Amino acid sequence: SSSSSSSSFEKKTAGDEGGASGGTTTASGGGGAATASSSSSRVGPADDDAVVVVDDTTRAASSYYFTAETREVLAAMRRWRWTKVLVFALYWGFAHIAVVVVVAKFTVLVMAIVVAWGEDLSVGAATAVIVAVGLVLFLLPPVPGAPIYLAAGVLLVPVVRSTTSWGVAVGVAYASSVCLGIKLVACLLQQKLIGERLAHSVWVRRTVGINSDLIRTTRLVLEDRGLSVAKVALLVGGPDWPTSVLCGILGLRAAPVLLGTTPVWLLIWPTVLGGAFLVIDEAYAQVVSAIFVGLAALVQSGSLAVAAVKLNAETARRHKDLARIPIDDEVRRADEADKDRRRAYDAGTAWDRVPSVFRAVVIVAVGLVSFACYLTTLYPSACFRTFAVDDRVSKRLQGDWRRIVRPLGLVALSCFGVAVALYGVFAVAAARYATCFRRRRSIDVAAAPPGAAAAAAAPLGGVDAQRQKEPPRRSTKTTATGSGAVVREDDPFPL
Repeated sequence: SSSSSSSSFEKKTAGDEGGASGGTTTASGGGGAATASSSSSRVGPADDDAVVVVDDTTRAASSYYFTAETREVLAAMRRWRWTKVLVFALYWGFAHIAVVVVVAKFTVLVMAIVVAWGEDLSVGAATAVIVAVGLVLFLLPPVPGAPIYLAAGVLLVPVVRSTTSWGVAVGVAYASSVCLGIKLVACLLQQKLIGERLAHSVWVRRTVGINSDLIRTTRLVLEDRGLSVAKVALLVGGPDWPTSVLCGILGLRAAPVLLGTTPVWLLIWPTVLGGAFLVIDEAYAQVVSAIFVGLAALVQSGSLAVAAVKLNAETARRHKDLARIPIDDEVRRADEADKDRRRAYDAGTAWDRVPSVFRAVVIVAVGLVSFACYLTTLYPSACFRTFAVDDRVSKRLQGDWRRIVRPLGLVALSCFGVAVALYGVFAVAAARYATCFRRRRSIDVAAAPPGAAAAAAAPLGGVDAQRQKEPPRRSTKTTATGSGAVVREDDPFPL
């Protein structure tokens, strides 16, 4: 210990300090000195009395099981806001199961049912079915456009080929044109009916970060005349529903947005062609279909990557134009008014203030949703039966669409459902804790002497810095004794 009255001594081989070729180790303590020489790294019997001074740093370093770099990482992790970290882990897990698993699987199932129902219809009736179902699915936030384009290729191309004198090429062009029309009409509806109505909500504008540099740069790019690379990449590569709704929230004109969306045809026709090859009874058809669908996915992901790079470059290049865009005052005032509430929530739900039972709740929820994610990612065929747009429920699933979920998939979905329920319990408790924390801080500030009022409110101004200087604060209650004295007792988290 550093508080010891004399230096710490410890027997040590002379080779530890002097090396394998020889060296001298000296130690002094009290009133004497000792010197030991060694010609090798191994100490003989005569060296048993050789001692070296070992300071606190050397002693501490020798007791660690990890390298210095690993210890720095672990120390940084100990300073994390673990409540936020675990909650965001839950959000990512929920998003993965909901979008990648549930929406992806069941959207394909719905489109397969539509294709099976419309394969005996005329061209006009089949087109009406695809348009109606496609528009409805496009208006749902998590549904992408690829399954709709694929179903159009599976349904319309064979119908056109069998009921008219047109060939496959004309059928693919017709189906692609129908899908482009569905996409443009859906964009218009999303922008006008959803985005512009949501623009009246301050909460929505705050959520999308309308005053952030990213969104303001997006406004500049989408307002540009013509078809710039950044504009086309953003409208083609961005997610369907969020991109169109954001255009409505930003109050952009519909015509330039629709014009910038038309190059999405480069994404549509490979997908339609991939769907058309699914119903061709040839050995090569499945391989060609996979190639075209992969090409479409490459176009979309590449467009999204280009949009990210271009937006970053435009933010740096057009900083003067950004400065001329007015700040949304309603959102700015709402952000300022909400600062105290958010700080109180962060402080009131700090990991060292959350009771053990609710720590266990959120940890178990993260474990369950992580388990579900790993099951559906590592063992997809064991969780769900393989089902494509050209499959039939009557054959592949024996007439029962619920058979698409295997027993292991049912386990994964059950874990997902329990995790959602546990998060709901934790969210309600966390909101109550934050309310209690704000109320307690308000009482402390009101009851404090005038000079100490600012200090009492300090944790809300800098929660992290304050928590590093003092032990975790616990709420208290006061009780009156028989003598009239007021006693403050520890009472963690009064509800």
